[in-house]
Amino acid sequence: MLVWNKRAVFFVEAKHKSAFSWYRIGNTWVTGIDLRHYHEYLLLDDLGPPRVILMFLHRGGRAKDSPPDSPRGLFGGWLRDLRKKESHRSPKHGPSGMVYWSKDSLKLLATLDEVEGIREVAA
Repeated sequence: MLVWNKRAVFFVEAKHKSAFSWYRIGNTWVTGIDLRHYHEYLLLDDLGPPRVILMFLHRGGRAKDSPPDSPRGLFGGWLRDLRKKESHRSPKHGPSGMVYWSKDSLKLLATLDEVEGIREVAA
């Protein structure tokens, strides 16, 4: 999504997921994106002022082999900050591997109830 106003133009990458995954090694909830796309976003972000925001909408479902109490809501942050807070990378998932962030490295932007309330008003 391309967003602009009188002061800035930036790109928002929004992901919709059923749940965070439980990362046993780090003992934390994580979410992530394809490594191939991450490298593309980094190139865009390197062009100047912060230009990319990553957002993850988690519905609080259940991820494979994860506990049932996955955090819910809209989480995100500027890529400029998140690139310093990677939890880990894995070649095992996605077509090009994945990069992951812990829930604690993301900002809670809205609760799931707030997101669903906005959707109802827009309908």
